[in-house]
Amino acid sequence: MYKLCVVFLILMFIAGCGDNKGDGTPGGGKGNTGSVNPEGQASSDHWIHSVSFVRIKAGSFTMGSPAMNIGIPARSEQVSVEIKKSFGIMEKEVTQRQWFLVKKENPSEFKEPENCDDHEVIDGVGMCPNHPVDSVSWDDVQEYI
Repeated sequence: MYKLCVVFLILMFIAGCGDNKGDGTPGGGKGNTGSVNPEGQASSDHWIHSVSFVRIKAGSFTMGSPAMNIGIPARSEQVSVEIKKSFGIMEKEVTQRQWFLVKKENPSEFKEPENCDDHEVIDGVGMCPNHPVDSVSWDDVQEYI
């Protein structure tokens, strides 16, 4: 789970570091993912979804729970976090379909029909198309972006 969370945060951060139009969102805040043609083959020339970004403003905040929180065990000390430069971060996770359309593979552990109600097979690759991609490494992400 830790690896999945780290990869998710990395994907979200990196996705927000592109062409900034001044509003904190790469490319003005909209991008696209591909679709699937009637034969079940991935087609990146038809766009059906937009990707939204949220602006994370520069500033500082305290992360963590106060030690005096009643009923919540203290897991670690509170720390001060400073964000020095505003950036855009994807509003939602990269889906298995989005990953497939770029990489032509689905490394996700949770891609079987029993993992979702909308299971698809595209170009022989099974996926839960609207679920987040999982089980990807830093190197995988670098190739994706």
